[in-house]
Amino acid sequence: MSINSSNKPSPNLNGVKAFFFDAGHTLIYAYPSIGEIYSNVTARLGANVSPDTFMKEFVPVFKEFVKKYTTDPSNAISTNDADYKMWWNITRQVYDKIPEMHAVNFKEWFDMVYDLFGRAEHWRFYDDAVSTLETLRQKGYRLGVVSNWDTRLRNIVKGLGLDKMVDFTLISAEVGMRKPHPSIFEKALCLADVKPDEAIHVGDVYEEDIVGAIAAGIKPIFLDRHSKQTKYDGVVTINRLNELLGLVK
Repeated sequence: MSINSSNKPSPNLNGVKAFFFDAGHTLIYAYPSIGEIYSNVTARLGANVSPDTFMKEFVPVFKEFVKKYTTDPSNAISTNDADYKMWWNITRQVYDKIPEMHAVNFKEWFDMVYDLFGRAEHWRFYDDAVSTLETLRQKGYRLGVVSNWDTRLRNIVKGLGLDKMVDFTLISAEVGMRKPHPSIFEKALCLADVKPDEAIHVGDVYEEDIVGAIAAGIKPIFLDRHSKQTKYDGVVTINRLNELLGLVK
């Protein structure tokens, strides 16, 4: 799908002054991949599990946790400890579903994985991210990152140079609440010094990014990088970030 499809809604950019972006799987992705990082750490501990095996178990577990953390208000609170516990629980379920993993000490494996995902060298920009941010900034838009993450993201953002491409980075563990809670979006509006109808938020997780933006009065754009043909009524969908450049003056 593309934003130019005749049967898709078109975004109204009149008066828009700011763009907010999710971080993971919107601007950046795990390198070499989530599955490969899991597999490589496992090999270092003496077990052999393929990246594909990890991803087969990880994806449905992660989706279930997204649903849990976006529908239960008690899970909206975000801190480093809460996010550590969340990832512990996610990876524990993945670990339990793979018999070969039972020869590996879970805590040792988890701590190694958790450490690697906090390092900038294990993240890369999507090939359309930097050019899109640079062009939007040149056109005078205020730019911000609004992410459900713990404070490890600060090191990643700095290491990749993303902090120099945007005006601010908001991390849920620092704000205290996760998307879709409106407080993190309200903080973004304050930092950008814009009204809700003057901002657009772009993200790849409907339950967090789109629902949260709408609740805060911000125009949402859903990023469907894998072209899954997902349709959400009234929501503009793009497959690549640089499609945004065709919308701005």
